[in-house]
Amino acid sequence: VTYQTGAIMKGITEGTIAAGKVPARFSFSTQPDSVNPIAERFRISADGQVVVFDTPEFDPATTKGLFRVNGSASIIYDRVNAFGPVISFSKNRGAANPQANDDLGHVNFGGFEVGGAGAYRVGGIVGAKQVGAINNDSIPGELYFGTTPVLAIGTTVRMTISNAGNVVINAPDSGVALNVTGSVGSGGDNGGTAGFNTVTNGNVASGVGVNTLTGTAIGGGGKTND
Repeated sequence: VTYQTGAIMKGITEGTIAAGKVPARFSFSTQPDSVNPIAERFRISADGQVVVFDTPEFDPATTKGLFRVNGSASIIYDRVNAFGPVISFSKNRGAANPQANDDLGHVNFGGFEVGGAGAYRVGGIVGAKQVGAINNDSIPGELYFGTTPVLAIGTTVRMTISNAGNVVINAPDSGVALNVTGSVGSGGDNGGTAGFNTVTNGNVASGVGVNTLTGTAIGGGGKTND
């Protein structure tokens, strides 16, 4: 009878040992099958980061964050009720409220750049920030959506949804339901007539603030007018 190892849990020194202190990480490894060697799957680093990965080639040192996953992650809420899984992003300042424009949380989308510094770069971002007075157990917020332009480092906010529900694209919030700076294209038609193809700095439904409108306008009553 020969005993074989199927899983390993161990502490590994990590960093510089000095003044009687031994920094270390906690490592968990498993045997995937009868062919491949045991591989590390889960790690708690010396600085408290939690890393989950599914291939031995994955180097946890190449990514940043308190919690990192190499591979796909699923959240399944298996309960007989009307609720679903929830992911919460929350911000606090200790004993103080979040301040104006504080980031309440965001999700980055990016990839690894082999050239240059050789690091992960953000290509898009979706997040929320605190905007408006905090009172009556309410934290008013604003959603923002950003992308990284070609040859740029860092994202630029392209669209926001204000705490009043206004959608703003490439423009400051002017208080209307939809505010767009730039051109708006229409590939279809309305009621058999040509659709509008350019709207600049205006509200299509009301006509308020419309500087340029070519093609067909959609009137406030829903009627198409040439």
